[in-house]
Amino acid sequence: VFLTIDIRFCPALIDEIAPQVQTIFHDCETSPFATGVHAHYNDLNTLSPNTKAKLWLYHYQPTPTQDAEKDGFQGFVKKGQVFQYFEPEQRISESE
Repeated sequence: VFLTIDIRFCPALIDEIAPQVQTIFHDCETSPFATGVHAHYNDLNTLSPNTKAKLWLYHYQPTPTQDAEKDGFQGFVKKGQVFQYFEPEQRISESE
């Protein structure tokens, strides 16, 4: 898992990381105009389909108008959404 935090659009970094991870959580601006503070949805949408298929978008403006899933992303992370990437450790009984 790779998590971006307050990053501008950096396709070279994402292209380098994507083959090494299962999931990328990427901060994403969804406003009509890019501010340059975060990666904008329109920029992220130019990434390859294989890379976009690993991206969950977060830190976006309320009620985005874009359809992330239709555009090939995993989607927009929803408040309270839980992601689990491993099985919880199995407890070993004391008798073993």
